[in-house]
Amino acid sequence: EFRRVLFRSDAHQPLYRIYHGWARFLCAEAADIRTRNEAREAIKQALTQDESIDVGYLFMGHISKMLGNDELAERFYRKTLTLSPNNADALRELRLLESRRRERGKDGLLNKIFKK
Repeated sequence: EFRRVLFRSDAHQPLYRIYHGWARFLCAEAADIRTRNEAREAIKQALTQDESIDVGYLFMGHISKMLGNDELAERFYRKTLTLSPNNADALRELRLLESRRRERGKDGLLNKIFKK
């Protein structure tokens, strides 16, 4: 893809910093909270420069999901879809989050008490 080739040429471009932050986050050990936070902040900073980069919101959704914040992840996936309505990754993740929410609802205390 053209924009992927383009972003490699300039480390100051937001798209480059988003991919670099995502790679740093993935390569960091789970216990290396400092590096993971720096990587996440790099992506957030790049998105403040260019809010139209859908993959940045997708990666923020993945990061939020990995850190256990499904509500925030859902917001990032929905933002991804506003920018790129056919983004298969964001659609898949939203479906997964929604199915988990439905499953949790089935296991709730009231559902156990009033089960048919």
